[in-house]
Amino acid sequence: MLAPPFVKPNLPANNHLLLRRVRFKLVRLLTRSARMSTQLRKLDTRHKIQLGGLVIKAGLGDEESAVILGLLTAAKRVLSGQHAADSRRRWKEMGNKTFTQDG
Repeated sequence: MLAPPFVKPNLPANNHLLLRRVRFKLVRLLTRSARMSTQLRKLDTRHKIQLGGLVIKAGLGDEESAVILGLLTAAKRVLSGQHAADSRRRWKEMGNKTFTQDG
C-alpha cells in the first residue's frame, strides 16, 4: 500500500548524524552572520566619528546641533541645485586647503 503524499518516508538510520551536521552548519552560518553585522556596525560607527571630526575641524564643535544640521541641509540644497558642480568644486578646494593647513 502506498503512503499518502503528505506522509514523510522513513529516514535512514543515521538521521541523527545528518541532523547534527545540519545543526553545525546552521550555527556556523549564524556565527558568520553575527560577525558580519558586527563589522558593519563598526564601519558605520567609524564613519560617524569621522563626520563628527570634520565638524570639529571646521570649527563648528561649539555650535548648536540645530545650527549644524541647518548648515548641512542648506549645503545639500545647493549641491542639488543648478550650480552644484561649481559649488562642489569650490567647497572641495576649501576643504583640501583646510586639510593641508591643519595637517
